[in-house]
Formats: sequence, structure tokens, C-alpha cells
Amino acid sequence: MDIPATLTDVSQFREVPDHQEVYASTTSDQNLIVEILEPVVNEHDALTYHFDQVAEINDSSDTKVVSTEPIRVQEPLVTGSSVLVGCQRVAKFNEQKVAGNSVWVLMALLNITRFDADILVTMNLPAEINPLSSSFATAEDSGATEEVDLAKAKAEFVTMVGSLVIKNAGLFG
Repeated sequence: MDIPATLTDVSQFREVPDHQEVYASTTSDQNLIVEILEPVVNEHDALTYHFDQVAEINDSSDTKVVSTEPIRVQEPLVTGSSVLVGCQRVAKFNEQKVAGNSVWVLMALLNITRFDADILVTMNLPAEINPLSSSFATAEDSGATEEVDLAKAKAEFVTMVGSLVIKNAGLFG
């Protein structure tokens, strides 16, 4: 997958679980997470399920799915794929909810039925940095408080996910 050059592999700085790859920007709260998961069973919309799970884990005070749609991925092992655009209001670390930032969440779910697995790709893009957030000073200094062009970000995300190539099927067990 063609990872943007603005993102750094987090495993260089801290331990990352074996089923994940995590990348983060050094100048903003933008990050990218790629996970290999077991498929969601008995769930009509697995992508929305994952979005809701992330919102719960992040203790989001406001959560909204904006859109979901199928996407095309070139990797032959992918038997189905879709993308979700949503927004969550989340506080960083142990900050109070009142310091919550508005974050665009772009998610893609790729089904790998041959290996009974899913690949979940999640990109978090700061939409609005709360002045009470610990991220505010850094965001102002780096210019990251400017509004995100969501249509452009989604198109770039879909292109990035579409570039995914499974080089080692042994990852799936």
C-alpha cells in the first residue's frame, strides 16, 4: 500500500501489536492504522460496526457516519471492499471530554474470504482542534488547524487503499 510520505512508522518508537501497522504524522494528529481482523459475524454492516467500536473505545462524545460505499481494490485476494466516512469528537489521552477534538475517520474494510479474515484500514484526520486540547499549540504552530478538504482526503484514501498488495499470504495463518 502506498503510505503517504508525511506518515512515519510508529513501530520505530513503540511496540505495535502483530496484527497492526500504525503510522502517524509528526506535525499533526493524523494517523493511519492497518489491521488484520477476524470477520465480523452476524453483523449486517461490518464497517459501521467497526466505526462504532472505535467510537466506544475512544469514548467519543459525538459520532456520525457521513457515508458508506463500495470501492474497487486491485488485490485479487480481496473479495469485497467498502469505505466509510465519519466524524467523531474525542479527547486525547486522559483529557476531559470538554477538550475533545473533532476528527474525520476514514475507514476501509477489505474482505479476504479465502483466509477468513478482514483488513481494516483507518485514517484519522483532525477536523477541528479544540483550544483546550493538548494538541492545540502544536496544531497552530504546524498550520494543522486549517480545514481538511474531505473530498480530496477521501479520494486519496481510496487510492491508497486501492494500492494494497498482499505480498505474503502467510500473514493470515
